[in-house]
Amino acid sequence: MEKIRAKDMRKSTGKAKNRKLALLKPYEAKQVIQNRAFKQGVTVVEVDAYKSSQVEYSTEIIDKHPLSQREWISPVTGKVIERDHNAAQNILDWGLHPSHHIKVKTFPKVTTAMVSSII
Repeated sequence: MEKIRAKDMRKSTGKAKNRKLALLKPYEAKQVIQNRAFKQGVTVVEVDAYKSSQVEYSTEIIDKHPLSQREWISPVTGKVIERDHNAAQNILDWGLHPSHHIKVKTFPKVTTAMVSSII
């Protein structure tokens, strides 16, 4: 699960989408997910989403694109990269293996405990 901050969701960008997202209460959504996971005996891991869509999955290449660009061709592999799918793969990988997180590899003082937590 990606760490979601309500403050980031409320940033004014002049788009109705952000206002609608701000109506969602991230804490309540998180509680619902936690309760369902607990009832089913499933572990939930919360992951820092730092550059999750900018880092190409499995290559560690950071390639920043404008938010309007939903897909691009990888300069390394030549594959078409879809922003949301790439971010989901990174979040899954970083949740299972916190040492793979780009923040841990980029900043020497960041530990794995800082980028993911079991909730």
